[in-house]
Amino acid sequence: MPLRQCDFKLAAFYMSGFFYAAPAFEWLFNNIYGALFGSNLWTYHLLPLSNGDTSWLAIIIWPSVGLNAYILRCKLAHANLPEKKHTLAKGVLLGGEGLFYEAFFNILFLSFFGVFLVYYHPKDLWHLTSIQVLPIYIFCGLLVGFLIERFKEQIKWSYCIGLGAVGIINLFVYHHFF
Repeated sequence: MPLRQCDFKLAAFYMSGFFYAAPAFEWLFNNIYGALFGSNLWTYHLLPLSNGDTSWLAIIIWPSVGLNAYILRCKLAHANLPEKKHTLAKGVLLGGEGLFYEAFFNILFLSFFGVFLVYYHPKDLWHLTSIQVLPIYIFCGLLVGFLIERFKEQIKWSYCIGLGAVGIINLFVYHHFF
């Protein structure tokens, strides 16, 4: 995608939207999973918050995921898919990419620092990530993507800044209260 075709405001909205929502989803789904199965699905080992449900690294991780989702949206828009297939493809691709990126970064952190970024308790993918998180990623990617697309015509730069600021406030809340 050439830079001149990039909608910087929409890209920023994706980045701030994912940063705002993802740590809350991490806390929520990890605790629901723990209540259902007796053990949390993951534990952040680097700069953990809320008993390892999320991390201070969310400031870097989730805006990056939002930018990736925006780029994927642009690529799929040029694929001439019907809207329903476009939406489903985006969710499935984001979920699959999430597993890949988690495994990649865990291998990177293990190689250089000897520690997992995020430790997955299920052993299905050697604790680097887990197939069990895929439905969560697809659901959350579709939900956040749908909400962003729903409000994209009304966005202002102040919304992007506001979502980012509330995302940072959320991390402080997780740090002090959860």
